[in-house]
Amino acid sequence: MNDYGADLLREGILSFEDKDQETARSYFERTLEMADDSHVRAQANYYLSQLTNDPVQKRSYLEEALANDIIYPEARRALALLDGRITADQLVNPDTVPAPASDRVEAQTDRFTCPKCGGRMVYSPDGQSLVCESCSRSETLEKKSAGEQDFFAAMATLKGHSKLSAAQVFTCQGCGAVFILPPQALSTFCAYCGSTQVLREQRDLPAPDAVFPMAVDQHLASSQLTSWTSRQHLGLESPPRGFYLPVWSFDLDGTVPWSGWISRNRQRKEVSGEESAGTNNLCVPASNQLAAAVPALLPGVNFSKALAYDPRYLAGWAAEGAQISLAEAALQARQQEIQQIRRSITDQIGPVQDLSYSTAGLQVEAFKLVLLPLWISSVLREKQSLRVIIHGLSGAVYAELPQAGWKGVMNGLQRS
Repeated sequence: MNDYGADLLREGILSFEDKDQETARSYFERTLEMADDSHVRAQANYYLSQLTNDPVQKRSYLEEALANDIIYPEARRALALLDGRITADQLVNPDTVPAPASDRVEAQTDRFTCPKCGGRMVYSPDGQSLVCESCSRSETLEKKSAGEQDFFAAMATLKGHSKLSAAQVFTCQGCGAVFILPPQALSTFCAYCGSTQVLREQRDLPAPDAVFPMAVDQHLASSQLTSWTSRQHLGLESPPRGFYLPVWSFDLDGTVPWSGWISRNRQRKEVSGEESAGTNNLCVPASNQLAAAVPALLPGVNFSKALAYDPRYLAGWAAEGAQISLAEAALQARQQEIQQIRRSITDQIGPVQDLSYSTAGLQVEAFKLVLLPLWISSVLREKQSLRVIIHGLSGAVYAELPQAGWKGVMNGLQRS
């Protein structure tokens, strides 16, 4: 670091805090002339942006700050404010804990009743409509593609630090799972243990951004399960129960510099490099109940085809509420990306000793909370109960095998 440039920046900040704008501007402009360090230059540009009311000039300074330091949080926040992605009244103080949501918030649930006979309307597996259970009247749903949310804008506001929307939920007294109350439903079951002994309550939960509509109905799910259990000579313990599992999806970007050493011809060789991070739709479980199964369920799922969340998609289905916060899930996503980078380094040059790296340049850019459709059941194997999942999109069957974890045991839809 150019010490003289850092000293100029320090003096400029002191003048800025003393509200001596002209002196501060002079120091920051001189910093840009003298400083070599990118972070020092980023800070000088950021402070210059705070000394002008011209939006064009302000944007130029902020973009230059981010060009020098892409994850400079103050510059990203200021640019989000300038773009209108967040407003000043939405910002949270990072030194204080946000107040909890009021218990008095009344949850609103839509009533999906048939206009012809008054029967219950449920979402059909064809991905197209709501259908009356009584008279079979159908109502076409308008499909909308799901968008992603700016991660930094969310974390700069209460959206990233507190649960968002009041919802009627059921808490299973058997296993503790929490499910969002389906529209119009007065009672529901636990998808995990089948228990109907549930406690109805109100709770603040993150609102889903996207949903994959259920494409496999109970008949097909049961057929898949019967086909597999008969071939394996297993006993069916419970029929399949359909529900939606919440999953966080993240887009990451940036670079990760690394260094270490390798052994070549019995000699130590210093090595270093920089890996690019550019993973889209890196997924993290939003619930602890089936966290171990999520990696097996995701291959082949095209997240670009997820639809914008509409509560009508939950008509007739249970949906588990997200229990893992956005901030916690983002940390897990960064850890997954680092593990991928470590594997990439090993694949390129072999095992690296004393491997160290900097994650300062690794940035979560966007996120969405997605509801994934599943059917869950259990079978008996040598008097042991095994959980089984039928994928609600493909019909593939996954089983929780002893000492092997979740494994795919049957692909695609097959009739028994």
